[in-house]
Amino acid sequence: MTAARTIGGILLALLATGGGAAFAQRQEEAVLPVDLQVLVIARSGGPDVVAISYGQPVTDAQVHEDYQNLARALNHARVTPAIEHTPAQRGLPASVEAQAILSGLVNWQAGQLNLDALLQTFKRYRRVNVVFWFETPFHLRWPRGGGTRGPLRWQLDSADRHSAKYDFWIDQSHGVPRDLPSLRPGGVPWGILIAIGGAALLTGVGVFWVTHRLMRQRAAVAPSGEASDGV
Repeated sequence: MTAARTIGGILLALLATGGGAAFAQRQEEAVLPVDLQVLVIARSGGPDVVAISYGQPVTDAQVHEDYQNLARALNHARVTPAIEHTPAQRGLPASVEAQAILSGLVNWQAGQLNLDALLQTFKRYRRVNVVFWFETPFHLRWPRGGGTRGPLRWQLDSADRHSAKYDFWIDQSHGVPRDLPSLRPGGVPWGILIAIGGAALLTGVGVFWVTHRLMRQRAAVAPSGEASDGV
């Protein structure tokens, strides 16, 4: 099974479901072009197929590097992706698709998806679509909904027992982020971190001001105390 056939077959399957209708509608409403599509075919009790479709020109060397970085983030040894080049046809641009076998993106028992590894690997792209296709029913607990953490914004577009589709937008206005905040349940949004840091700074300034004021008062009282000692 080639990467192109894998992606095409699963996306057609998604379009045939209720989640697929939302997927198609979201695709039509999207304003920003999708730079990268990731498809994870998840198998309970076994490794997953991770297929990637690049919306921009990319070399085979870069594809290999992407998969090595992803494998490293998932604590895997080196992987060798299968790469397929599709020439431009019927007004569609040329594309590059790849796939490899990996695991660690789905926690079946906890109902959680490990999106951090994917996002850190592909943080150079402004918009990324990630689709999970579950061969057996999966109860998604996290991440759900949407939100913003630092330069990262995400939205769960659709989800059911066999699929979950996410949109990610990564702010590149200051260049490619060095690191992205975690989407794990324990990850703290950057806004909260900034608020905590601001509160700590204000507290520190307040303590300094009170201490400084007390020291000045003691300095002013000291001469009077010394005079009384001499009487």
